[in-house]
Amino acid sequence: MPLLIIACLGFFALLLKIISHLLYVESFIIGVGCGLLLIDYTHWHPVYGIIVGVIAFAIMLSVLTTKIGFWILAPAFSLGWSVIAYLMTFENTHQDKTWAVFAAVITFIVSMGFHYEDHINRRERNEMTSI
Repeated sequence: MPLLIIACLGFFALLLKIISHLLYVESFIIGVGCGLLLIDYTHWHPVYGIIVGVIAFAIMLSVLTTKIGFWILAPAFSLGWSVIAYLMTFENTHQDKTWAVFAAVITFIVSMGFHYEDHINRRERNEMTSI
């Protein structure tokens, strides 16, 4: 039992570390999605999909690091996570909309908090390296 508790704590620590870099994770998801869609719909060689995915990742990350890009895309990504939470909760609570809306609102608030924290930490790291 203690080993299971330690494993769960380790998993949640790793998950928190990944979530603390949410902008990278979401940019990576967008990059992979763009690359896979290109391969799937155009039937091009997978190398082109990888190239497009890397370019999409770089563009998304550079847009997210600007102030205006952050305030446009962070709520959009948070809304996306909220929709996922809504759908998962709706299906697992026998179509109870109250729980689904509650889960979506909490997910949106927490996701925006993680986005804002990541944005502030990134800005502080940039200020420290520019001195």
